[in-house]
Amino acid sequence: MKKKVIIILLSLFLCFSALFSTDYLNVRPFQLSLGYPLGTNGINAFEYSNVLSFNLIYGMNGGLDGVEFGSVFNYIHHNANGVQISGAANIVRKYSNGIFITGAANLNLGPVKGVDIAGGLNLSGGHADGLFIAGGANIHLRTLDGVAIAGGVNMALGDAEGFTIAPVNLFFQNYFGVQIGVVNMANRMDGLQVGVVNVVNDGTEALPIGLVSFVKNGYFDLEFNANELSYLNANFKMGVPKFYNIYSVGYSVFEDAPVFRYGIGIGTSQPVRYRHRVAFELLEEQVIHDWNWNNNLSLLSSLHIDYRIRLGDSFTLVGGPSCNLFYTDQLSDGEPTVMNIPRTFYEYTWPDSKLFAWFGWKLGFSYLL
Repeated sequence: MKKKVIIILLSLFLCFSALFSTDYLNVRPFQLSLGYPLGTNGINAFEYSNVLSFNLIYGMNGGLDGVEFGSVFNYIHHNANGVQISGAANIVRKYSNGIFITGAANLNLGPVKGVDIAGGLNLSGGHADGLFIAGGANIHLRTLDGVAIAGGVNMALGDAEGFTIAPVNLFFQNYFGVQIGVVNMANRMDGLQVGVVNVVNDGTEALPIGLVSFVKNGYFDLEFNANELSYLNANFKMGVPKFYNIYSVGYSVFEDAPVFRYGIGIGTSQPVRYRHRVAFELLEEQVIHDWNWNNNLSLLSSLHIDYRIRLGDSFTLVGGPSCNLFYTDQLSDGEPTVMNIPRTFYEYTWPDSKLFAWFGWKLGFSYLL
């Protein structure tokens, strides 16, 4: 019985020894190769970790503990610690720690820590921690901590934290930090998004700033109001209460002809007490009179300070003062030909245009969608 136990324990020890011995590499101070196996390490190159490695065409080695150069590509079968520079690709099968620079792609198939710079692609198969700069894409198959800058796409399939810049940022799990791009997407966002289009599935802690910001559980509000210029105006708001986009339209009549206003804006809504909020909104609108869709400018800029009282779950009463600036180059005898201007507190005239400033008001209601 004792012999059997000893034999079993010895067998297990030999198995584990064989398993862990695959990661044990002899360190060599220098290696030179034309391309595996034509090199100083020969066919046993996978058994060595090199301090200084030169690959005239390509290299395939066991490990790196220093600096490696390759004109086409470098391949490390185990871990790489140090600096890798190649013309086309650096490939590390397990752990990467250091600086990796290549003309096409850095393929870190395991965890990576350090700096990746590639003309085309940086790919990490494990947790990525550091600075990643790519002309095309940074793709992280697991988690990311750090800075990612790409000419095309930044993408992470796991949680991410840090700072990312690219035309397209796609993060499919939790993101903590700052995204800057044309299109930004995150499953759950805690931080800042700056882009043309921002999309967040869960954005209770997000601050999306852009032309269109869609937050699934965010702020969607349809407002109807009257003001000193028109009794029929509508605003659609989307984003989050602390920062949202506004899309506005308005209708009135001037000299028996219709007047349309359309524009965009931004706003923020802050709580004052239960069911009471104060909103600050900036709007920029173009004014069209009598279907005259020409290239003339008639721009209305408005700052609204709204007091909002919520009634029930969806309806809100809205009202407050506004400050308005109206610039137009459509004049007749020094007066605008597109709409009635209320009593002003300031006017300035140029040879072919004029600026008007006045205080106004707004009163209406909104419905939370």
